[in-house]
Amino acid sequence: MQFEEIPQALRESWEKYAQALSSYEFLNDMTKTQKARLMNEWEWTESARERYAYAHPEYKKHLEAVKLARHEALKLKTYIDSMNALFELHRSRSAMIRAEMNLR
Repeated sequence: MQFEEIPQALRESWEKYAQALSSYEFLNDMTKTQKARLMNEWEWTESARERYAYAHPEYKKHLEAVKLARHEALKLKTYIDSMNALFELHRSRSAMIRAEMNLR
């Protein structure tokens, strides 16, 4: 990737990261709501209803969605960190080249 392309790639990635992170946080926040909704389907003991909720396919599907959303957010964050490091590398090289030119 060329040095000039990095800022644009970072801007685009930050938007995607923000969306992915907000999706993850929303799903993660809804986990307790999902569990409570499933537990309220039955009039059993608290522990039996909790076991039912944890074993329910909808709850497992929800947890898988949370996992995928977290994965996407982490993947984008890693990409952004890599782009920042690459940008700093290019900036340092440019500074070294300028310094060498001034020494001559």
